[in-house]
Amino acid sequence: MGDDDSSRKLRVAVIGGGLSGLSAAYELGKNPLLHVDLFERSDHLGGIVSTTEKDGFLFELGPQSMNSKHDEVEDVIRDLDLVSKKVFRSGGKSVKTLIIRDGKPVELKLSPGGFFSSRLLSFRAKLSLFLEPFKRKSNTSDLSIDEFSARRFGRETTDYLVDPMMSGVNGGSLSTLSAKYALPTAWNAEQTKGSVILGMFGAKKKHPRKYPAKLLRETISFDQGLKVLPETLVEKSKAFIHKRREVKKLCLQEDGRWNVGHWSPYDAVISTAPTYSLQQISTCRNTRLRELLSDLSTLSYSAISILFLGFKDVTSRIPLSGFGCLAPTRESRSFLGMTFTTSNFEGRTPEGGIGVNVFLGGGRKPKQARLSQDEAVAMARHELHELFGIEEAPQTVAYRQWLRAIPQYELGYEHYESSLIALEEEFAGLFFAGNYKDGIGVPDAIRSGLIAAKRVNKFQERAGNPQKSLR
Repeated sequence: MGDDDSSRKLRVAVIGGGLSGLSAAYELGKNPLLHVDLFERSDHLGGIVSTTEKDGFLFELGPQSMNSKHDEVEDVIRDLDLVSKKVFRSGGKSVKTLIIRDGKPVELKLSPGGFFSSRLLSFRAKLSLFLEPFKRKSNTSDLSIDEFSARRFGRETTDYLVDPMMSGVNGGSLSTLSAKYALPTAWNAEQTKGSVILGMFGAKKKHPRKYPAKLLRETISFDQGLKVLPETLVEKSKAFIHKRREVKKLCLQEDGRWNVGHWSPYDAVISTAPTYSLQQISTCRNTRLRELLSDLSTLSYSAISILFLGFKDVTSRIPLSGFGCLAPTRESRSFLGMTFTTSNFEGRTPEGGIGVNVFLGGGRKPKQARLSQDEAVAMARHELHELFGIEEAPQTVAYRQWLRAIPQYELGYEHYESSLIALEEEFAGLFFAGNYKDGIGVPDAIRSGLIAAKRVNKFQERAGNPQKSLR
């Protein structure tokens, strides 16, 4: 990484070494007219990607998997020569998920046929889903996901399908999450077509993609886990990557360039740091910049902890197969969900072994994310015994707490959106990217960094002369 010459280049700083920052730096590094420095405060690159190997188990203590979702992300995977390292989730579309209802895990296959044959929802709830296209759309500017979903799909479907799915994805509370910002595809489908189902179906045909939709939707990891992606971004990046370099100062000079920490002035800056860290950054008495950064720093994040339990030999009343098990809020369980490492990707457990990831905390029970490892193990073993009849003790345990894990797109998020727009419009050369801006998923974070990088490249092109400032 890092390849420079003595000629004067436009200087760009990237703050943050998560997936957005690494993707931005990688993309910018392709431009020979730029000198790119990435600053990461810790010794770890890749953000919350946390692939772990222990006792013959390979598991994730961060995001469990990803898909390409966007053409740009698949482009990056191919550009990095990672196609041959992709591994696909076992079972594909036919994979099942267990959702707890009335204290028992109920199987739900992620396919139309599997959904309508499942015992998870009553006939009345399924009929309400069938009638969704005939319901009137909302005339309000935004709704909570709870209200939006209950109105479109019915209360039962909201409680036993939407609630556990959303809690498993972002750890938030349906009563505070914004339908417009946390479920933009569904919200826009209703607003434009009057129906979530019809609108989403039509959207697939309306927007042709570079790659087949099936390819972009495939759930994947890599042969050595998700860590392969950030590691390869670092390895093949031409940016200069600096670890253990915390940026404590972001100051706009009179000539329009930026002082980033104690390092040389930069013509452009991309901040991918989590918004809560912006409160600590000095702006050198620039009150407007300070005001807008302080606004962003109040964005809520959910606290989530991930506990891995590895069993070399175990007897289960219900097979731990499929994607995992989700717990609706109405069931009052002590966990958000579980994923079954054994059946999601092959070859990640010792022969005959079983791996389970247990997710704790979120907006539902934030205090659970702060449990000690011993407390978390005791709680998880109780749940596994009650739900699956597992009595054996795990041979392998790993635990990771993310006390500010996932940004929450809650009601009122438009305030933060306005602050981001104001920052980029009022301060030329300052850009933002991250999972607080363009979606919380792994592919969203990557794409956000790529978008910011392309905007910097356009700035450089408009300058017309790399010897001049972006301004």
